[in-house]
Amino acid sequence: IGLALFAAIIVCYTAIGGFRGSVYVDSMQAVIRIGGTVIALAAVFYVASQSPIDFWRNIHAAGPTFLKIIPDNHYLVAIPFIFGFAAAALGFGLGQPQMVTRYLAGATPAETRSAWAIYNFFVQFTWISMTVFGVVLRGIIPSLSDPEAGLSTFFRLKAGPIFTGIIVADIFATIAATSNSLLVAMAQTTSRDLGGPNWHRQAEDLWPVTALLGAGTMLLSLNLHGTVFALALLSVSLLGAALAPAMLVRILHLRSTGTSLTASVLAGFTTAALWSYFGLSGTMNEAAPGMLIAFATNFVLARLPARSGARGGLRDADS
Repeated sequence: IGLALFAAIIVCYTAIGGFRGSVYVDSMQAVIRIGGTVIALAAVFYVASQSPIDFWRNIHAAGPTFLKIIPDNHYLVAIPFIFGFAAAALGFGLGQPQMVTRYLAGATPAETRSAWAIYNFFVQFTWISMTVFGVVLRGIIPSLSDPEAGLSTFFRLKAGPIFTGIIVADIFATIAATSNSLLVAMAQTTSRDLGGPNWHRQAEDLWPVTALLGAGTMLLSLNLHGTVFALALLSVSLLGAALAPAMLVRILHLRSTGTSLTASVLAGFTTAALWSYFGLSGTMNEAAPGMLIAFATNFVLARLPARSGARGGLRDADS
């Protein structure tokens, strides 16, 4: 019941606030996220310092390769793994529709660059901090049955109800911010791209579309199974493989046509999906092969001869 109410509240305030409301809410939730991250790091280091002998015993019990970035110098395994996640990271920034709408909303290029710097600080600070938290937590609670529950489990066992409540608010703020941004992006796409120009002019208010999409995604989420980490990683990788190459082509003013860009999106998504389906993601994240095929598809199709002179003129102008 609590989760259903939480989801309904997100849908309601997203429908009412729209894009501008989403930006304000994201800013507030980012502050909560940074505060929760600082509290989490301070708490986990404090608890570890209280029992240093037990802490280091648990760290050593994790094995000699636990703290090594490339265990046993297995570079042939590590390099494709790192390359795959580097591609996924690039796709994370350029392939998420809710992020792209933020890029396009800047009033000036200088404002967009400032926002880019702030966002990168936020992302780097939070993921590095949570990685450090996880490493230290291994020395405090070595027998966690569910790693995704490490943050809440640690605070529930070691920090008491007040700090646990703050961290739960931090976790739910992260979920709400992402859900809110995605709903706004989907509503904008539905009304402005799929609805057509006439429908767009008659429906500036997006709240009915947002509410409908929100209800649909709530029902869909009830039927999804798997860990949050696995679902998030797969979705980021698939979106990155599909959309990031097309976005880079446009940003860098590389040669392209409408057909080549559309085909690159389809080729990138299909390649990444098949790569994941055949179980190759453990060797290299599916974003990397997907993005490579997408770039190759655009490169080839953009250079095919046009069927007519007029069509070729349009293609050259677009490129």
